[in-house]
Amino acid sequence: MNKISKVAIHNVFKPNETAIINIDSPVTILTGYNGVGKSTTLGVIHSTVSLYGDCEYSFPRSNWGSQIFLENGVVLNHVKMARPVDKEFSLPTLKRTSDKVDALKIFYDELLARAVPDSKQKKLLVSKEGEKRDTRSTNILSVELGSKNKNRNKKNDGGDVQGPGIQSVLYCDELFNFNAAVDESENLDELDIFSKKNTLDKTLYFLLLEFSSLDVKTATAPHVASILRNVIDLFADREMPEALRRQIFEYEKMQRAGAHGEFLNEANLFFEMTNREVFVGDNGFLSLRLKSDLSEVKWFNLSKGEKTLLCLLLAVFLNKDKNTLFLLDEPDLSLHIKWQKQLLKSLFSLAPNSQFLVSTHSPAMVGNVPGEKVINIGFFSKA
Repeated sequence: MNKISKVAIHNVFKPNETAIINIDSPVTILTGYNGVGKSTTLGVIHSTVSLYGDCEYSFPRSNWGSQIFLENGVVLNHVKMARPVDKEFSLPTLKRTSDKVDALKIFYDELLARAVPDSKQKKLLVSKEGEKRDTRSTNILSVELGSKNKNRNKKNDGGDVQGPGIQSVLYCDELFNFNAAVDESENLDELDIFSKKNTLDKTLYFLLLEFSSLDVKTATAPHVASILRNVIDLFADREMPEALRRQIFEYEKMQRAGAHGEFLNEANLFFEMTNREVFVGDNGFLSLRLKSDLSEVKWFNLSKGEKTLLCLLLAVFLNKDKNTLFLLDEPDLSLHIKWQKQLLKSLFSLAPNSQFLVSTHSPAMVGNVPGEKVINIGFFSKA
């Protein structure tokens, strides 16, 4: 898989200065006080990767530059300015005449110099890609492909350079942002339980749709599964014999063979802590139940923490073979401390060939994955 080896970020931690973050571990944890730039770092990286994949992440911060170095030699040079450019705009050439030359700073400064001056901005508006409104900010991406440079201005032209086969998934503010295509074949905005905005429930629903479509080889015959459900219904109002209850559990465990098995094994490491179990229902969606009885709790009735956990596990499981960088901003929120300790271990187990860049304030999140790297982002803003 093509991975990120290094990230440079300009004009974020200190004015007009560049910070270098070496990503030489599959799991990198960002720590530091509030306000030092952990969330901004993840947002900048997701914005750059998204732009190269012909998507635009609506990141509110402007006036910064980034360089993302991929292991295959591709370098993504991205600048977001709080200024538009006019029709005569030309992209400056990246200068790498010396190892000591700050190429990103030079590129950023030259782009600002070629943008429309503040005094003329009132007369020029640029339509922001993907949104029905105008903006005075501009995203510009220059892509270095080894000895060949292909440049494009991601303003309105759509570009002609294909992405490097890398995508990112950003979890931030308890919501998920994907830069890969999402199948929204159903008009969820018309359903009462969903709003037009991105919500945790909507994300979980789409992930469950994809999960339910996986090709699963069931070890239990369909007619046997139907009989089991009928038996469960018969004992809805009375206690089921222990031997029968255990037998049903064994049959259902057999059904986990195939595409669902790996995911369910990891998910139940969490739910077993509370004597519960997550399983695949008849419609292919996930449900929860107590081990002491067989009453089913549908996914939409789960708690916020349970929905967050399932979204994290599903997002990683479903994208583990897509060369994905997972950017997780405080994923420990809403999770019990024991779940926090298990989280990165399970995520990395589901996607051992992927990269994880995680910000957190929780000590419970640190020290659970072999070879993980911890970076104090506050170091970059020190005088």
